[in-house]
Amino acid sequence: MKQRPLVVRRIVIGILAVALVAALAFVALRTGPLAPIRVTVTSIQEGKLSPALFGIGTVEARRSWMVGPTVAGRVLNVRVDVGDTVKAGQVLARLDPQDLNLSTQSLEAQRAAAQADLDFTKAEHERFKELLERKRMLAATVRARAPFVDALSRLELRALGHVRREGAGTPWQRVLLLSVNAAAAGLQNTG
Repeated sequence: MKQRPLVVRRIVIGILAVALVAALAFVALRTGPLAPIRVTVTSIQEGKLSPALFGIGTVEARRSWMVGPTVAGRVLNVRVDVGDTVKAGQVLARLDPQDLNLSTQSLEAQRAAAQADLDFTKAEHERFKELLERKRMLAATVRARAPFVDALSRLELRALGHVRREGAGTPWQRVLLLSVNAAAAGLQNTG
């Protein structure tokens, strides 16, 4: 019993396979590479031949230019169309001046900042020249004061030590006050 459906199935598959092969052969012979080519038959006549050339290709210009703005911006309007003849210097399009104005303002601000930096640098240069000259004068003054300052400093340190140990109201306090006054007077006189 089980063999009968198996045999029927094989027969159906075989019939379908033969029908498929027949359909493919029919299509290949009618429309595929094996199909007959249609030919137009005409009778021979005597006449003149005129040379004609037919072809498919691309037309290119002999010269071409890349046209574009020198600054970035939005296009307000275009004054020419594709294929129009244009002349040198002719306006092709107008750009929105707002972007250019912002760029100009930004560059002016940068220029002003650079000018301020230059002015500051010049003023600093002059100030440092003056400080250098003062430093030379100060060095000469310090060299002149050094012997007095060193001696007074040692005296003041000794007097201060005695005042701290013995307290206020001692003779050392008077020595300390006199030496500070002498140092101040000496520094005033030398510069």
